[in-house]
Amino acid sequence: MIGGFDMKLTQKLAKQYQKANKKTKGQILSQYCRLTEVSRNTASKRFSKEICNVYPRVLRSRSNRPGAKKKFNSIHKAIVKECWKLAGNICAERLHPMLGTYIDQLDTSGLLGIYSKEDVSVTKVISCATLKRIICTFPRTSTKKHKGRACVYKQIPIVAHFGQFSPSPGYVEIDYV
Repeated sequence: MIGGFDMKLTQKLAKQYQKANKKTKGQILSQYCRLTEVSRNTASKRFSKEICNVYPRVLRSRSNRPGAKKKFNSIHKAIVKECWKLAGNICAERLHPMLGTYIDQLDTSGLLGIYSKEDVSVTKVISCATLKRIICTFPRTSTKKHKGRACVYKQIPIVAHFGQFSPSPGYVEIDYV
C-alpha cells in the first residue's frame, strides 16, 4: 500500500519518468528506490500504473465512477433520521411501511419545515434496501442485547431475596405484571 508521501513522490517522478530517455529513467528509478525502499521492479510498475492512471483510485472523482448517480443526499438522510428517532430507532424493515405516516406526522408538527416539499415527497418513496443503507450509517444508541424490551425492565422494580429467608417446601412466589 502506498502512503501519502509515496503517492505524491510517485506522481511527481512518473511525469519525469515518462518524458525521460533510457539512461535518465534508470537514474529516476534508482532515486525512487532509495527514497521509498522498494525494488526497481515495483518502482517501474508503480510508474507505469501512474502513467496509465490505473493505480490512483483515490484521486479519481466520483463522477468518473461507473454506476448510477446517488438519488438521495444528506437532506433525505436527515429526514429519515428524524423518522427513525420518532419510531424509537427501529430497523428499516419495520420503519419502511410506516415511513410515509411518520413523515406526515413530522410535517404537520412543523419539524420538517426547514426542508422543501420536494425533498419530503422524495423521501416518502425510498425503497426498503435504500432505507437499510441509510439507517446503517446512523450511530447505534446501545449495543447491548436484551431479551425482550429494556424499557420494560427499567419500569418494573425487581427485588430478589436470595437466601434471606427459607420458606416451607412447596412455597411459590409469582408476580403478575
